[in-house]
Amino acid sequence: MSNNLPTDTLTNSFEEALRNQVAADIESFLKGYADPKKALGILSKKTQIHSKTLRRFLQKSHNPSYQTLYKLYTNSMRFFLAPQT
Repeated sequence: MSNNLPTDTLTNSFEEALRNQVAADIESFLKGYADPKKALGILSKKTQIHSKTLRRFLQKSHNPSYQTLYKLYTNSMRFFLAPQT
């Protein structure tokens, strides 16, 4: 059983890093807009991810699935690279 501990720790560490990265990317997107609520709506529409889910990512209370990550980064990567004004 002690062999599973490092794997569990690594998994938790990876999940935490993923949550932090997604939240940081969404926060950087929101900084490009005067109204964060409208920006979240724009991101939600572009990525087809519900705004409640995006808020959960910002709060780091939700682990994104592979499908959600795909939607987030393929549909909106240009938004993360160059924030809108």
